[in-house]
Parts: sequence; structure tokens; C-alpha cells
Amino acid sequence: MMGAGYNLEDSRETLNHFENRSFGFIGLQTDYETPRIYTALSGFSLVGPSIRAYSGRYRLGVAPYIAKFKELQIWMIGQIDYMSDMEEQPHVTPMLRFFYRTVLWETGVSISGVYWFQMMVHF
Repeated sequence: MMGAGYNLEDSRETLNHFENRSFGFIGLQTDYETPRIYTALSGFSLVGPSIRAYSGRYRLGVAPYIAKFKELQIWMIGQIDYMSDMEEQPHVTPMLRFFYRTVLWETGVSISGVYWFQMMVHF
């Protein structure tokens, strides 16, 4: 994965005190999935003239039952995040993943109380 961005925040108290607000993003992910088990490992890095931040994520999930494509699929997932600029390390988030046809959504709350929601639709 690769990308570029620009920090719109004009505060000196933003991540790593952006002086030059443009940055790049690079990441790598690998995963393995069966109808019952899901695991993924990923790493990301933000780079720019005045920023160096990185993170790593590991996920392990289990499906309590095997569903067909036209049925609701449910996964129980544990996610562990390490981010170079976070005070609390590591960040642990139990969540539920729901998959119905071409729509996937995940929701959970980390052990420290941070909410997680992610949704993806394939067209």
C-alpha cells in the first residue's frame, strides 16, 4: 500500500509538530483466512520531511459457525496495535466482524475505551 497526504491542521501541537505538512504513507499486509480462522499482520509508516511514525497490527479471528455467501457471517476478532506515537502500548481491541454478501463492517471497543468502526462495500 502506498499513498500521499497533507495535514490540514494548522496547530503546532499536531503529530510530531509538522513543519512541512505533506507526508507519504507506505504499508505492507499479509493475511490467511479459512472459513473458520482469520489472521493478519500489517505494518505502516508515515514519512515526510518532519515526520517519522510507524505502526504494526496483528489480528486473529474465529468464526463461531460457517455461513454461505448469502448468509450473515460473524467473526470474533482480537486486534493488537502498536503505534510509535501512542502513549498506551500496545492497544488491544476485541471486536465483532459482520459480513453479508459484499458488505463488511466491524465494531468494537478497545480495553482503554476507544471505539472502533470500519465498513467496506465491494461493488
